Amino acid sequence: MLKKKILLLFTSLTVLSGCGSANLYPVNEQARKIGLVKLNYKEGLVGLGGEVTGTMPNGETLQGEYTSVDTDSHAFGTIYSSVFTKGTSQGTISGNGVFLNTSSQYSGSGTSSGTAQFTASSGARPGMVSLVGDRGTTMECEYLFNSYKGGGLGACQTQDGALFRMHVR
Repeated sequence: MLKKKILLLFTSLTVLSGCGSANLYPVNEQARKIGLVKLNYKEGLVGLGGEVTGTMPNGETLQGEYTSVDTDSHAFGTIYSSVFTKGTSQGTISGNGVFLNTSSQYSGSGTSSGTAQFTASSGARPGMVSLVGDRGTTMECEYLFNSYKGGGLGACQTQDGALFRMHVR
């Protein structure tokens, strides 16, 4: 009887463990030569990691695992920031014209600049993925998964420098 209960518990946990998919969209020229990559993941029993499989457009099979990590980990963020990079934007504004109800003219110019920076929202769970292909491709990924809403974003890089934007479902 105990064996049946353990088997039932194990079966229930296996069915309840999460599954999902991710699409990897090319960001740079090396990745555009490869194309769209599709991944599938299966959550482990504790929910902090699991198996990942995928197929490259050329038919190469990828296998590996994902693991949730601490945001303070010194190893996290290198790949992510190369796709979702902190950046700056600058522009120039200029113009001239006539003020309404007067004959006074104006002319002027100005500049504007700003900085974009990534910050993780509440409930975002960071993680890393390591994949190895049956034809020699290796790929490392970093992601932020929203534990409350599901889904997330990430970035992946192959050993050849191909960068991908990851959309997790």
